[in-house]
Amino acid sequence: MPASGESIERMELTFRATPAAARSTLPGGWLLWCLVGCGLGIGGWLAGRQQLNRSFRQQLAQATTSAQAWAAIDGLATLSPEASLEIVTGLENPDPVIARTAFRRLEDLLALWQTLDPATAVQRYEQLAQRLDRFAPHAPPDNHRLASTLASRLYGVCYAEGSPAVASTLELCRRIIDRNSGFSEQLNRLEDEIQRTAT
Repeated sequence: MPASGESIERMELTFRATPAAARSTLPGGWLLWCLVGCGLGIGGWLAGRQQLNRSFRQQLAQATTSAQAWAAIDGLATLSPEASLEIVTGLENPDPVIARTAFRRLEDLLALWQTLDPATAVQRYEQLAQRLDRFAPHAPPDNHRLASTLASRLYGVCYAEGSPAVASTLELCRRIIDRNSGFSEQLNRLEDEIQRTAT
């Protein structure tokens, strides 16, 4: 308590509130930023898949051991249906072990495609036949035989379906098979066998 005669000074405190920051003038601005973020994320994901596809293709083309080839083949097979067609690159490899590894994986894919809905399966058959039709002419003869064998199996699958949708695939397969002597007879035997089992 102050002594008498001393004046009491009062301190006046005033508080001033600063106005809130002006809100965004764009209605739904946060939604716009979310969409931009999603778009960037999807774009990055697609670019990453394309980079992986290129990397696996290059690894398969330059593989010197079956382990390297198998890793690239497995990566391509799991990446996407379009990427799995690049496994044909392994069929063109001069190393017979790598070529047979690619052949076995393509056979597995052919069996898997038979379980898909018919429209998707027909599309995959056509894509495989087109890729086999572009098979490297400089590949060793054994590799061409593997490609022809795969084409004859694809032909058998498509012929057994009997759908008009596979007509172009059958034509491509016949052209691939005809490139190697001796496979035309194999094709005729295959057709006869399919007709016998169908009746």
